[in-house]
Amino acid sequence: MYRRFHDRFGTAGVVLGVIALILALGGSAIAAKGGLTGKQKKEVTKIAKQYAGKNGADGAAGPAGPVGPAGANGLPGAPGADGNDGQPGDDGQPGDDGESVTVESYTGPECDGEGEAGAKFSNASGTAYACNGGSGTSGGTQTGVFHAQAGGEESPAAISFASPLADPASVDVHISEEAGFGTTCTGSAVAPTAPPGNLCVYITKNTSPEIAEVYALDETTLGGVSSSGALIYSGLSSGQEMNGSFAVTE
Repeated sequence: MYRRFHDRFGTAGVVLGVIALILALGGSAIAAKGGLTGKQKKEVTKIAKQYAGKNGADGAAGPAGPVGPAGANGLPGAPGADGNDGQPGDDGQPGDDGESVTVESYTGPECDGEGEAGAKFSNASGTAYACNGGSGTSGGTQTGVFHAQAGGEESPAAISFASPLADPASVDVHISEEAGFGTTCTGSAVAPTAPPGNLCVYITKNTSPEIAEVYALDETTLGGVSSSGALIYSGLSSGQEMNGSFAVTE
């Protein structure tokens, strides 16, 4: 009988019928008190749980909501630890070799004194000669170089003769900053020459505004030489310099 009633009205109908029956049986109590007693409520709850159906399946998920606004930037993180030292770099390539100089014995017009010979120095920049000076009073040509740089007070450049001159007073002095120099002194700074009875001074650099002049070693005889050499003044002041070469032939 219960099954026929259940099949016809369903679980919900059965529950409602039971509740109605309880209300009918306890109608006087409800009327007097205006509601179910505690016992009646428990009975109704028990019956409702007994015949309640199972929870239905979850419904389909709804559409995704709109994207929310971006959050504020977080605070800066703490500095990271120092990295490890890198590996040492490779060694650099060796530099090019410097310009070499060849030296050979020389006997010729640059050392044309009787019995005089010398050496010839050559490289890609030019050629220079160093003569032995013969027996000391021969008419050979002597050559050399000079340099002076002022640190504070004026500094002259000194030239020295390998063989003392027998008669320095007879030697005429010429310097490349003078007019007409090339008609007498036809050599160059890398190959200085001087005709007999002359001293030829070839200036290659002079940063002083003054013209260079030759003095004997007593520093008072302008345009003269001493038997062992001479001094070249150009009024050098601090940081200025002068250099060149010379040739002298008695």
